[in-house]
Amino acid sequence: MSHIGRRGGLAVGFETSAGSGETSYYYTIPYLTCDLDDVYTPLSDKAVKAMRISEGGDSVMGKKSGEGAIEVAFDPETAPIWFALALGSIQSTTVGALYIGKHTITINEDNEPKTAVFYLDRVVEKRKFSYGVVKTLEMSFDDDIAKLKMEVLSRASDTASESLIYEELKIYTFGNASVILTNAGSTSEIKVNKFSLKINNNSEAKWAPNSLNVDRIINKNITVDGKMVLDFETTTQKEAFRNLTKQKVEVVFTGQTSKTIITIPQFRVEKYKGNYPADDIMTEEIDFVAEYDGSKLIDVVIENETAFYL
Repeated sequence: MSHIGRRGGLAVGFETSAGSGETSYYYTIPYLTCDLDDVYTPLSDKAVKAMRISEGGDSVMGKKSGEGAIEVAFDPETAPIWFALALGSIQSTTVGALYIGKHTITINEDNEPKTAVFYLDRVVEKRKFSYGVVKTLEMSFDDDIAKLKMEVLSRASDTASESLIYEELKIYTFGNASVILTNAGSTSEIKVNKFSLKINNNSEAKWAPNSLNVDRIINKNITVDGKMVLDFETTTQKEAFRNLTKQKVEVVFTGQTSKTIITIPQFRVEKYKGNYPADDIMTEEIDFVAEYDGSKLIDVVIENETAFYL
C-alpha cells in the first residue's frame, strides 16, 4: 500500500544525557517539511585484481549518521525547544496572569551541545534519532506565517514506537510581528517586507574507533546573521552601511497568550543592495551580522502557556 507523507509525524524530546537516546517527555511537533534521514557511507573495494573492473565485490560499511532539515510553523509553545537546542541554555520561571511560563534562552559557551531525541513516524517505519543537535536555526517571515527551519545532525537511527498526541498550534504570522530598531540612540518600529535571522553553531559530527556510528557532536564557533528587506524611504540603512554604524534590533511577536522577544543588541550592516526599478517600488536589502556587545550576542525570551521544558 502506498502512503502520503502527511500521515507521518515528528516528536522531539530533550535527552536525559547526551547520546543516551532517552527522554523524559516527547513534544509532538507538526512540521511543514522534514527530510531527516540516515546517512550511510559504504567503503568501496578499489583493490587492483588484474582486471579493468574498478569496483570489487568486497565493499564494507563505513560511517553512519543522521542529518536533514526540519521546517515548522513558529508556534510559541514549541519554539522554545528549537531555540534551546540552537543556543544551548534555557531558564524557565512561572509568571502567572496572562502567561504561565517565562523562558529565557541564551548561548551556552560549552562546545557540548544541548541534545535531543528526534522521533519520526514515516508510516511504513518508525525511527528514533539519538544525539540530535540543531546545527543551524533560521527564523523568517514575510507576508505569510512565521517559520523556523533547522538543519540537524544526529546518530544513525534505531527502531522505535511511540504514540503521538497533537496539541493545538498557536501560529505566529507577520501580523503578530514587530521589528524595532535602535540607531544612534533613536528607537523606532520599522516596516519590513521580509525578515530573517540565522543562528549557526558550525556543528561537526565526530567518529571514534570501535563503532561506525557517530561518537559525539561538537559545536564550534557560533554566528548570527540575517537579512531585512525594506521599501527605500530613507537613507538610514545606507548611511549605516557607509559609516559602519552599530545598531540594535528586537523582533517581537505578540499572541493572545504569548509573547516572544528576540534581541540582537548590536549588529553591523554587512552588505547593502538597493533595488531601483522604473515601474515598481524601490526597495533595499540589508544583510546584517550580529556582534558581541560586551554582554551577549543574542537572546530569546518567550512567555507562553507552558511552565517549563527541562
